[in-house]
Amino acid sequence: MNARGGRLRATLGVLGAFALAWGASRALAKGWDGAPGRMRTQMAPPTAAGLDSATIAVQGALTTGAASATAASMPRGMGLLVVLRRADILTCEDLGRQLRELESRGGGLPLVVMADTGAAEELRAFVRRERVKAAVVEVETRQVLNDTPALFTPAVLVVRDGGARVAGIVHPKRFSNARVRSFADELGAHLD
Repeated sequence: MNARGGRLRATLGVLGAFALAWGASRALAKGWDGAPGRMRTQMAPPTAAGLDSATIAVQGALTTGAASATAASMPRGMGLLVVLRRADILTCEDLGRQLRELESRGGGLPLVVMADTGAAEELRAFVRRERVKAAVVEVETRQVLNDTPALFTPAVLVVRDGGARVAGIVHPKRFSNARVRSFADELGAHLD
């Protein structure tokens, strides 16, 4: 079986699980015998946007190593930092589009891609191929934020005050399909 077939099966499995859960909640709301009864819960069927909301908000400060690695690329001490591992460019089918949209909606903030140790050259090639204007720096991605053992990736962060203030989102679940909401949409108020 090829990788695309495996991803398709995984995606269909997730959608099937949500459909099954929705159907079960509807049956329970009617009662076991199927007779119409008073609705105990009003659960809407899953939407594509709902399935795409696997994000966690993060805040903190950059570690000394991460701050020094990004300093030259963020001359005003502000910028957009995208933390990636090698697996992200293999899994995220629309990552190039996501980066281009961040670049265009970032309000002039410089875009910096932080690559995991050993993956910088591969990520530089990806950024060039996708025609994204971003600096690529190499840092151990487990050492990006103080008091945070490891970030899920892709992580998209807004850096301010030279790294003293960082806020953004991480994606603990990977979807092999195109995301409905962009990284820029998910950052929302952090970009303002």
